[in-house]
Amino acid sequence: MKIGSFLLIINFIFFSIPVLSQSLESLLDERDSLYKKQAHLESRNSTFWGTKSKKDLRKMVENLEEILIKDNAIIAAIKRENYTSRTNIIYKNRDTRSENSKLESDVVKFKRLNNQKIKQLKEALDELEKAKSQKFNYELIILVLFLTTIGLIFYCRRLYSRLK
Repeated sequence: MKIGSFLLIINFIFFSIPVLSQSLESLLDERDSLYKKQAHLESRNSTFWGTKSKKDLRKMVENLEEILIKDNAIIAAIKRENYTSRTNIIYKNRDTRSENSKLESDVVKFKRLNNQKIKQLKEALDELEKAKSQKFNYELIILVLFLTTIGLIFYCRRLYSRLK
């Protein structure tokens, strides 16, 4: 019983298997029953003198062999679960790494797109400034031409009024 508890503690500490499988639990139950049977066989004295007979000792040896077989089966089950657990961790690690690299590539892509958009906005602002300065130049030219035309009109009227 104490050894079974010890194996469970070792199982949790070293093999990091959070939940025992049903097969492992049944193996541990069978092992506990074999230990109880062994305790019963050890406490039994069937000879006249109060010692164990040859038949009793053979039964004890057979029971100990069954316990060893069961212990080996438990160790194999723990190793299988440990392997399965490690395999799952490795696959999760690979999935996480691939997802991480995908996200990093997405970040790089979005940074590049963001830089392109910023560059496009700067170019649009530059074009807007150029358009505003050209509009101002055209308006200034139109104003100068308008004032020149009005000046010529007044000058022509003045000349016309002097001629009359």
